[in-house]
Amino acid sequence: MGTLQLDGVRLAYWEEGSGQPVVFIHGVGTSGELWARDLAPFAEHCRLIVYDRRGYGASSESPRDWRGHRDDAIALIDALRASPAVVVGYSGGSIIASDLTLERPDMVTSLVLLDPAFNLRRCLNKAPAERRERLLQNSAAIFDDFASGGGEHVDESRLAGIDVPVTIIEAGLSPAFLRRSCERLKGLMPQARTVTLPNSGHHVGFDAADELITILREAKTTTTAGPE
Repeated sequence: MGTLQLDGVRLAYWEEGSGQPVVFIHGVGTSGELWARDLAPFAEHCRLIVYDRRGYGASSESPRDWRGHRDDAIALIDALRASPAVVVGYSGGSIIASDLTLERPDMVTSLVLLDPAFNLRRCLNKAPAERRERLLQNSAAIFDDFASGGGEHVDESRLAGIDVPVTIIEAGLSPAFLRRSCERLKGLMPQARTVTLPNSGHHVGFDAADELITILREAKTTTTAGPE
């Protein structure tokens, strides 16, 4: 684990591999550490960067604002000289990934939204034991994420104009409200390629790690995007 100090903000991060940078932004109640471990085999194919958002793990206290998390991601990519990067946003992290792409398209080669959730207040569901324990450890950060709203600040009318390749990965066994979130995003982003993991719940890194890594490898090498 490494640590960055950025204008008074501390971000803990994990970096492995070389080549095309891939920056992974975790969601609500999880952590960068878990995802760095889940995605470790992917680092054979890229420069994988995963970090704890503020409020989680060894990073600073939450900014209680999704724009603050977006700015953290931008600062992290700048500090690690990882631009342009494939940006992956999981669950609530999809808010940050989408906002970053709209704010700084020069930093993004492609965008991946992994079982995206724009309504965070309804995103908690059953989890494996280790992830339940991590969720409890991050309880304060979870409430801070909820207090930040559901991503309403993102101008949804601009999402269709994102011209880097976009992949939406939906988990077939996720709760209905998350499946509706994916359906809504597909309507807002007709340019996106959609991939379904039919046997995975929302904890994709646990349920379908191998399939996820295969899809991320495809997204990393994609240069054009279009609906399936």
